[in-house]
Amino acid sequence: MSTMRDISKKSGYSLSTVSKVLSNDKNFNVTNKTRNIILETAKELNYTYTTRKKLYNIGLIMPKSFEAYTDPFFTVVLSSIEKESKSLGMNITMILMGSTLSNNISLYDRDLSALDGLIIMDELTNEIMTYLGTLIKHIITIDFFTPKYTSVGFNHFLSNLAMMEHLINCGYKKIAYIGGSTERYKIEEQIQFMMYRESLINNNLEFNPNFVKDCKWDISLCAKEVKSLLKNNEKPDAIFMASDNLAAVALGIVNTLNLNCPEDIGIAGFNDIETSKHFVPSLTTVNIPIKDIGIIAANQLIKQMKYDENQIIEINVPFKLKSRNSTKKII
Repeated sequence: MSTMRDISKKSGYSLSTVSKVLSNDKNFNVTNKTRNIILETAKELNYTYTTRKKLYNIGLIMPKSFEAYTDPFFTVVLSSIEKESKSLGMNITMILMGSTLSNNISLYDRDLSALDGLIIMDELTNEIMTYLGTLIKHIITIDFFTPKYTSVGFNHFLSNLAMMEHLINCGYKKIAYIGGSTERYKIEEQIQFMMYRESLINNNLEFNPNFVKDCKWDISLCAKEVKSLLKNNEKPDAIFMASDNLAAVALGIVNTLNLNCPEDIGIAGFNDIETSKHFVPSLTTVNIPIKDIGIIAANQLIKQMKYDENQIIEINVPFKLKSRNSTKKII
């Protein structure tokens, strides 16, 4: 089998010139005579030029909830990105936790600068986002919107409103909320909490600050907060948990307190992870096509890197309320 070295030797031109002619390098100036000699020599030697695909090195920044208890939402997103990346010619060379990056970002300057692209799944501070932008040209965010980069996620306003409307239509009047703060936003600054509070107010239901608990995405703290709500003299009749993983903790605490769900307390989650329909009882939640988010993010990133473009768009996947056995009509 002939090689470019064989063509270089027979044609009399350097290996570099042969390579650039055969690859049709448009930035390489060469005379028609030289080009024709090299192409004719390649034809005589039955040489076929094969284009090598560029392998793009990318990084991922995972959120606190993934770090704290391997949140299935982000585990599934990560898995779909990894699978899609292989088929698209991307190599994941770095995975960092958002909290690690926040502690001392300058430690990772060299590694981050070597990346062709980055997918961020943590709501980092504006300062860190700006700093990352100076190191990496192509960035995609997941599950949160920023005006500087393309984002992939879902409509947080409408999806959380759908859950609150479900709980209120069931007849629940004392609805508690358990979520977690992030590096960027406190719990009361998050859309999920805002839709919880505004839904209560708009339906003439009391908003009780004592029914709002920040578990900081920590399972142990979540368990304590659920227990404190259910042992208090003033108990809620339903709890809206910020994720299915937190909802699983709530269902476990309900059981240890010898209570029944949904007879004694309604429990609702969010995300619809694969196991939520198998919880006992099956969990009422909002379905988000999690795998699609990872696939879309990977495709958006390769498009930006391949064509060197930075078109900023917001992509929202559809959602669907899943009413199951952990909530019921009480009116």
